[in-house]
Amino acid sequence: MPLMIRTRRTAAVVFLTLTLTLPVSAATAASKSFPATVAFSTDASAVRLAIPRPTGQYEVGRDSLHLVDVNRRDPWVPTRARELMVSMYYPAYTGGSAAPYMAIEKARLLQGQKLNKLFTPEQLAGVRTNARVGARSVRGRHPLAVLSPGFSLNRATLTALAEELAAKG
Repeated sequence: MPLMIRTRRTAAVVFLTLTLTLPVSAATAASKSFPATVAFSTDASAVRLAIPRPTGQYEVGRDSLHLVDVNRRDPWVPTRARELMVSMYYPAYTGGSAAPYMAIEKARLLQGQKLNKLFTPEQLAGVRTNARVGARSVRGRHPLAVLSPGFSLNRATLTALAEELAAKG
């Protein structure tokens, strides 16, 4: 079991590393013939992380739902009702405020998984996303994609994929 958990943590670190790009200053980007997405710095805490811009035709909206099933018990805290936090991403029109990647409190919880060796909680909480909270949804029918990062991983883990799918409609 410890090997499986370690493998999942390693996968989470790899995923975060690949999906969280480090922006480059405009001067550096302008000097290249291709769009640069990685900046190198000796001060890791000074680096601001960002989710890559989706390639779809729509903007992305995001709503969060706190679902509570009072008829079922939480498997880890049997004295409490079963709870689930859900992030819904959808094709949207421009509007609303920038959606946070994760709250600082949630980012601090990742220290227990030793992810803080790559990123500080402040860096993770400050990640720039492309989704907007309160954005007006695009009319019409769109497919539903359900993404789950799996046991012990934060729901923010699949943000880049969720934004890409929503932007494609």
